[in-house]
Amino acid sequence: MGTDNVPVYITDAPGDYSHAWITVKQVDLIGKNGPVTVYQDATGQTIDLVTLAGTIKQQFALLGIANVPAERDRAIRITLDQNVTLVPTGSSTGTSYVFAGSSGGVKVFTVSTRGEGRKGVIADFDLSNWRIVGGQVVASAKGGDESKLGEGTHVRQHFRGSVASLAGTAPTLTFDLVHGHDKLHVSTTADTVFSNEDGSPNPTLQNGAEVMVEGTFAEGTFSVTATAIVIASSEHHEPVFARGLVLSVGGDSFTLSPQNVEGFHPASTEIHVFTPAGTMFLQDGVSMSSTDFYAALAAGSDVMVHGTYNAANNTLTASHVNLVSHHEGDHRHHLGVAGPISVLDSHAGTFDLTIQRWEGMEMHAGDVVHVVTNEHTRFDGVNLANLENGAVLQVAGDLDGTNLTATLVKNGHHE
Repeated sequence: MGTDNVPVYITDAPGDYSHAWITVKQVDLIGKNGPVTVYQDATGQTIDLVTLAGTIKQQFALLGIANVPAERDRAIRITLDQNVTLVPTGSSTGTSYVFAGSSGGVKVFTVSTRGEGRKGVIADFDLSNWRIVGGQVVASAKGGDESKLGEGTHVRQHFRGSVASLAGTAPTLTFDLVHGHDKLHVSTTADTVFSNEDGSPNPTLQNGAEVMVEGTFAEGTFSVTATAIVIASSEHHEPVFARGLVLSVGGDSFTLSPQNVEGFHPASTEIHVFTPAGTMFLQDGVSMSSTDFYAALAAGSDVMVHGTYNAANNTLTASHVNLVSHHEGDHRHHLGVAGPISVLDSHAGTFDLTIQRWEGMEMHAGDVVHVVTNEHTRFDGVNLANLENGAVLQVAGDLDGTNLTATLVKNGHHE
């Protein structure tokens, strides 16, 4: 008997909730030879089941890929944290419950599946059948229909793990993301945003690095094309994360409608985000001032936040926030670089810059970019007419090939 690489998914059918936050701690695929652990994490992966119901097509989140003997009858055993947060439709406030039948802080669901499972096997948590009984959630799951898998049915997810088998040359890299028993193949493109989790410059992938990868699983290649990669440092790791759309903006805070979270269950349909002194502000991984960040922030802005969450006041205090632009498909990438300039043409407003420091994508020290300024470029304490070759500048802008169209040019001595 041969073996199959079998993706294991979770999905949902519509119910009477606007959010249903669960935390997946372990996934096992059970066949004739016993269980094979697909995913295991003490912190767990937080999922909003409502996002998987879909408005047009049912959506699926990947839990892991198992290499198991080829057979038709299998079962999926999913271990969830005992806590679940439900926000009823029409309400802005969620309630934290415990799953009925929980033991040792977890609730275990076992789902039988039948069929070839060539596309994958699915656990379907049908929210329409969930009930609140005696202050606890009585929930059930069933095997899902693999024929519903296909293009446009996979949600954007965040995957954590360590880098292995790194190959290629930036910006087109490939590597395996290893997380316990699971391994996922990842590729990067010129559109992938790179950043360090502690906000420091010069994000660089290397084997063994702990990273968070954002992307969508592709069935055809059994891989994820990363839209963003956040590289953790051993000294600084923020397990609490949220991404969503901004609802309103204040002087040093904003409200966020959460779409993806890690490390907590939001207590409401919106999260209050506070950015105290010391918060690092970025756009597509490129550092910016708080003034520029809040000037660019508006209702509907797409933002990623790392920090600490207080459930009592539903506030996420940010260590750093990242404003996400959407340049997909137009061959531009927001980039921040610093280094000495050469080939300065102050009349044309152009120069070359030899990179010493970079943000937003993976570059290399010594790479050269051609910088173009125009009527939209903001010069902060810098006048090109007064500069000479060799001056050190910081430039932020949009990279298209080797040309960097500057939105900001300032003195290059890093603050």
